[in-house]
Amino acid sequence: MLNALLTIGGLQLLTMLVLLVRTKIFAVWLGPDGVGVLAIIDKLLATVGQTISLSLPFAAIRFLPELWSRSQDEFVALSRRMRNVLAFLALVATGFGLVVTMFFPQFWGKELLPYRTMVFFGFVSLPVVIFVPFMKNVIAGRLAHTPSGLFSLGHAVILTLTGVVGVWWGGLSAYYGLYAVLGPVLVILAIRFAEHRLGHEAQQTGNEPWGISLPWRIWKFSFALWGLAFVTPFAALYVHYHVLDMYGIEVAGWMQAAMGVGLAVRGLLGSAHPLFLTPNVNRGGSPEERMAWVNEFQKTFSFLCIVTVLPLLLFPHIVVALLYSPKFLPAAPFIALFVIGEVLILLAGTYQALVVAFDHLVFHVSQNLLAHGVLLTIAILLIEPYGIFGAGLAGICGQLVLYSGSTVFLRWRYGLRIPLRSSLLTLFIVVSLGLGGLVGALYSEFSLEVVLGKVSLFGILITGLGLFLTSADRANLFQLTREAWTRLQSVGAFGRY
Repeated sequence: MLNALLTIGGLQLLTMLVLLVRTKIFAVWLGPDGVGVLAIIDKLLATVGQTISLSLPFAAIRFLPELWSRSQDEFVALSRRMRNVLAFLALVATGFGLVVTMFFPQFWGKELLPYRTMVFFGFVSLPVVIFVPFMKNVIAGRLAHTPSGLFSLGHAVILTLTGVVGVWWGGLSAYYGLYAVLGPVLVILAIRFAEHRLGHEAQQTGNEPWGISLPWRIWKFSFALWGLAFVTPFAALYVHYHVLDMYGIEVAGWMQAAMGVGLAVRGLLGSAHPLFLTPNVNRGGSPEERMAWVNEFQKTFSFLCIVTVLPLLLFPHIVVALLYSPKFLPAAPFIALFVIGEVLILLAGTYQALVVAFDHLVFHVSQNLLAHGVLLTIAILLIEPYGIFGAGLAGICGQLVLYSGSTVFLRWRYGLRIPLRSSLLTLFIVVSLGLGGLVGALYSEFSLEVVLGKVSLFGILITGLGLFLTSADRANLFQLTREAWTRLQSVGAFGRY
């Protein structure tokens, strides 16, 4: 499992490095104001795109893995019909967005009226925004996490190229226009790969290549999650709107910088959830077997999480300066809040995947609506007096509701208990990240004493992970380290010749 997570993480690291170029250029060329505008338009497109998609991207990762194991013909036939439905919905949503932006721009809020042209070109790119997560999940549904990761890498390359060229050429409007032109090329290549059969089935063509009929269980699944597909991006959009309304576009840009670090963490660590975790928990097995697999995944993920994330929180000012620019340094003290919120999303998402795999959609939707209700309530109460801090705290509280709700439900419904060691490990991670974030925010100077103190704290907390390792974990870690060392020696020997 560790090897699989490292492979996925390696691909995602390359993806994040490519996106880092885009983020850095946007920060330098656009400044906090431009980054704030970009963040709000992107969240608006995400809200419209996820709502109109009827949760079909999620349905793909829920139902396709089982079909791929059983029949490639059934897999291709269903994925085609889902693709056709999504294409129709994307065209309807794009047309609606363009008409509204052209004739009734105030519908999107008075805050976006000065950026009407950018919003218009943003909606031109909406079909790509809708299809990218769907195709990523369809490829993962083939139980092919590496090709799915490569698709994400290709998408990052297109985002970066269109972003750099577009902003240089004509600003954000040109960026969205170029993305709308080049994005479909990647989507079409992904469709061809996803619908390719293997072995003796390669000669079969499948039925109804342009059909749109879907099984009732998929419609039921999609409509059950429809409200959630709207509320999730809308909550993020509302928080950004509220900060923009209270504090202005520059502060909204600072908050996006803090959120951007958290999203980078989720992008790097969370890629294993849709590519590896979700397909495997939907392959079948008893609740106890799947819970055991999930607990092992959670433990491995937790170790990787603290090792990779803690350094970012200890040196937030350096992270902001590298990812963005010195103009965004006011965001540095708030990075830990948004990073911890994203880590909690992933920790809670591990057990939410089980809830969905067991088809408890009513509970899944209900607890998510409750969590987002908590998020919005706290955001309304705290953003005006505390600004970005209130927004970050609201996100953390919402995810705590999801984590506790999922674990309590699995124990009540199936008697599935999280091992005490795993629960303590989760608590250790959150406390460690919080401590690292506090130290990083309070001590921003780059003196020798401060750096040594932070490095020492990192060493102490990493050493503390040893308390949660079993003998089997230590043996696996030792074996992995020995194999890595052998490979390095082989590379060194090859280099000498």
